[in-house]
Amino acid sequence: MTHLAPVLGTGDLPFAELQAARLDGELYAVDEFFSPVDSPLTTDARGLALYRALSRFRGLEKRLVAEQWSAAWVWGAVFAPPYPHQFCAPVAIRARENAPQLGHVREVKLVRQEVLTVNGLRLTTPLRTALDLVRSPGEFEPDELAVVGRLLDGAGLAVADCVDALDDRRNIPQKKQALERLARVPERLPLPDDSW
Repeated sequence: MTHLAPVLGTGDLPFAELQAARLDGELYAVDEFFSPVDSPLTTDARGLALYRALSRFRGLEKRLVAEQWSAAWVWGAVFAPPYPHQFCAPVAIRARENAPQLGHVREVKLVRQEVLTVNGLRLTTPLRTALDLVRSPGEFEPDELAVVGRLLDGAGLAVADCVDALDDRRNIPQKKQALERLARVPERLPLPDDSW
């Protein structure tokens, strides 16, 4: 008996077969890839799908880090992946110009403790992801606040941990906005997969 890989793409089966299997209810979409219906949608599966997408851009999978909404999706705090995906690179790497069709890439200051690896994909920790989201420009909707709450809860953290992390940083942009948003973050929220 042959077992399918946890994440399938056109390198595994022709696109028409993947789509037919999805329509037949044998596969479900994981970003631009597919998984067998008897495989749960996990952090590992989402991480592998995004890693496989990123690895098409030779060498960038070792240099870029999934962040913000892309990292929130991999961690399971949001149900649907963002489009386009969001990546960052440490300032010294200068990867921005190499990946225009990949998604949004920005250069940031990262420390090693703020990056984890899931199935080859480098991504920001849940705490760093939450900090980046609450510091992002623009309006912040209640469902976005819920995402921050799920990120923290899924990692066993509280809003107070996020506030402490902000207080430990000097000269951080959007700090006041982030603290105001954190004060409105609900805690103890079910993950989006719980409702499906």
